[in-house]
Amino acid sequence: MLRNKVLPVFIATILICGCATLQGLVQEPEIEVVGMTLKNISLFKATPVFKVRITNPNSVDITVEKVTYHIKIKDKKVGEGFWDQEIILAAGGSELLEVPVSISYADMFKAVPDLFRSDKVAYELSGTVMVGPFSVPYRSTGYIDIPKLPTILLEHIGISDFSFTGCSMLIRISMENSNPFSVKPDELSYSIKLGGTELAKGVTKKFSLGKHSASTLEVPLTVNFLEIGRSFYNMLTGNSAEYELSGTMKFHTPEEGEKFFSFRETGKIPLFFSLPKK
Repeated sequence: MLRNKVLPVFIATILICGCATLQGLVQEPEIEVVGMTLKNISLFKATPVFKVRITNPNSVDITVEKVTYHIKIKDKKVGEGFWDQEIILAAGGSELLEVPVSISYADMFKAVPDLFRSDKVAYELSGTVMVGPFSVPYRSTGYIDIPKLPTILLEHIGISDFSFTGCSMLIRISMENSNPFSVKPDELSYSIKLGGTELAKGVTKKFSLGKHSASTLEVPLTVNFLEIGRSFYNMLTGNSAEYELSGTMKFHTPEEGEKFFSFRETGKIPLFFSLPKK
């Protein structure tokens, strides 16, 4: 009878103390984040793949059960999740795990609006590695490349058939993609002002810019000085003019929906006459 009472107590004691006893016998594994590569990058998302080395200092095999992660940009969480492919770590051995982390640049830009002006941004990666009876924390910092919106610039203004009553103009807008991937805006709306006077506005529908490539948009105009004003004629008799190029780029993705990005550029641009001024 006494034996029947003692046995449950003994089993309960083992269950309560077993984890602590095992941790006393088995050393905690060593965790180190040794690198990161950026894959599947686009204007709105990317997959950083973190290389995590786990070393087993013990004389027995242990099992890696799960890796959890949280990634922050400027103290704002932009990604979290877990990796749960079970791996046996041999005694005294190590394993290099590749842990993919999905991040949304759209969420990052929403949390930190000025990111588009940066080439890189600092990140903080943290989490735990579940190995046998251990939950081992880790932390790593580094930098992630930031994609760039296409650069929209007023490249050239050509003037021909210049007279006291009007002229013909050809305005060239350059569109440059500096990213290592193609960019496909659904729409580009633009407005062009010269000397404070709006000369043209329009919309260009779907187009594609290949990786590290540029394209141009040509806008032909016929200007009537009698309608637009004599001051515009006087401005064109100079060698350059103040300009403003502004507009909006629209993108659509299944994951993010419609996204709008405004642009505005001002400055002074040379005027090129193909024929002598009359």
